[in-house]
Amino acid sequence: MKKLLCALAFMACATLSAAAADVGTIRNDYPGDTEAQAQMLHELGLFNGTEKGFELEKPMTRAEAAAMLTRFLGAEQTARAGTWEHPFTDVPQWAAPYVGWLYENGLTKGVSATRYGAEENTSCEQFGTFLARASRNGEEPFWIVDSEEIAVCDAVGFVRGDAVALAARTLTTTERVQELYLNSDAHITVAQRLIDEGIFTEEMLKTAAWRVLPRHYECVPTRQDDKSEERLSCVIAGVTVMRNEYSNVKPLNYDQGFANSLYGLATNAQGKNMLHTIDAETLATKEIARLDGIEDLFVLGKSGLTDYIKGSHNGKQYLLIVTEDKQVRLLETPPALIEDGVFSYYLDENALVFEAAEMLCIIQGSEMQTLALSPNEKLFVINNNLIITQRVTNEQTTVTAWTLKGKVINQYTLQNDDPLQDERQKFENVVWFHAPHLENQSENFLWGSAGLYQMENDQLKQIISRPVYDYAFDPADGSYVLITHDAGKRMEYTEYAVQAQTGDTLVRLNADGTETALLPELPDGSLLLGEVLSTTNGRVEFTTLKAAEPHFMSRFTCVLENGRIKVTDADEGITMIYGENAVEEEQHRLDALGAGVGA
Repeated sequence: MKKLLCALAFMACATLSAAAADVGTIRNDYPGDTEAQAQMLHELGLFNGTEKGFELEKPMTRAEAAAMLTRFLGAEQTARAGTWEHPFTDVPQWAAPYVGWLYENGLTKGVSATRYGAEENTSCEQFGTFLARASRNGEEPFWIVDSEEIAVCDAVGFVRGDAVALAARTLTTTERVQELYLNSDAHITVAQRLIDEGIFTEEMLKTAAWRVLPRHYECVPTRQDDKSEERLSCVIAGVTVMRNEYSNVKPLNYDQGFANSLYGLATNAQGKNMLHTIDAETLATKEIARLDGIEDLFVLGKSGLTDYIKGSHNGKQYLLIVTEDKQVRLLETPPALIEDGVFSYYLDENALVFEAAEMLCIIQGSEMQTLALSPNEKLFVINNNLIITQRVTNEQTTVTAWTLKGKVINQYTLQNDDPLQDERQKFENVVWFHAPHLENQSENFLWGSAGLYQMENDQLKQIISRPVYDYAFDPADGSYVLITHDAGKRMEYTEYAVQAQTGDTLVRLNADGTETALLPELPDGSLLLGEVLSTTNGRVEFTTLKAAEPHFMSRFTCVLENGRIKVTDADEGITMIYGENAVEEEQHRLDALGAGVGA
């Protein structure tokens, strides 16, 4: 999951840092943290706490999950008032109405023909399956939670905070089309269905979710059966919670992280496009400028007191700079680089930065400066006042840290120990993949086949130059556990037609800079490592990769204790292909190699 999050960190949307009140491992990129999401569900009548509060840090039993799922579906009173049958002998009396109602409605099953597993802790995969059924999307939990999230969450332990995060996510999930909706093109969210069933109202959703779930602003038809007349609206979880009955100003596309910087276009009596501001709280609009010929507008957001909107005219690129007093000026800029149809940029209180051909454009207020890049040098990430670039050639890689003013602070050069010798080196993306390079980031760290780096105090510090494909920090002794491989090796695999690199060994980088090999020496190809999940008291938890379905890698979860590997779990992809005994068979394989706990 860490790799997935890091790969998404520098996209058009700004990432939100996890708040202190986030509990559990499941994260939603929502304005409200886990505590706020729990309060929202509570206000909608979908989640209750205990006599001690929400207790989001506590595990959830299957019996408690049944009660929460029933409540989430608005069926608590129905369940408690009825008489429901189930075949399970281990369900406590208080939970029998919930389990029975879910069972008779095909929403839950037991762990055996006669046991529900009521007092067993719920796993992330199980709860995701419950919610997939509840959202009428079948039996697969992946409608709600992906396989990487499941692996990480179940390795750490599923808690009530994770249940809350997944339930909040489910409100926004689109259900399969049901026959009761006569329009075959109709798609509704779970939130809309619960409103249709009278569980809560649009106004209740607006009040509870206003600063918790993402808000979207768009022109929505005033009637479902008449799309000819649209009005400016605010939509939460697929539900129109507010409408300006007098305005057809069409909101510009915008970065969801900056939903309070809203602008829209409307055509005046002379046929000219007029730029309007939109009040995010009331939907009131105000005309501020006429835009002759400017098109393809996108609201980037706010830096300091200035809003930025990108646009184009006659093939030229412009920024609309909107000052605090809503004065608008145009700034012509070099054409931005666009990859996979996405304009990547960085925006915070200090600057707006985007990449053009062999340069970075840095805009502060209404002033623009450019930072020249060398051929093959690309922007990697921006962290507060640092700009990190990397230049990759067939021979070497250079990682550079710059200030926003274009001054070099740190620079590290790594030689490619295995340069390409054939025609493939003509293709830039092949060279990048083959040579050392950074490919992942967290809040303060960068890592990849070019090593592990820390961004701290406006400096870039190289922690280690050997390849690092994942890492975990051990606070007990200040060491790092790294997934890596020996010099000259290259561990590659393909998943979903995307080629990736990883390592085959674990190394502890001690606080004094020395290294300790953690895994026994194994024949080449014995292990392909995925992620390091945690380190505690000398115990390391990690995953290994195994090919499952075509073009898909699944994962074993393993524990390393006293230099030996114990296989503890396998995800559904492995058990589906290799059977329920896959964990035991993998353990026997490692034992035979002398690396397992049974060796």
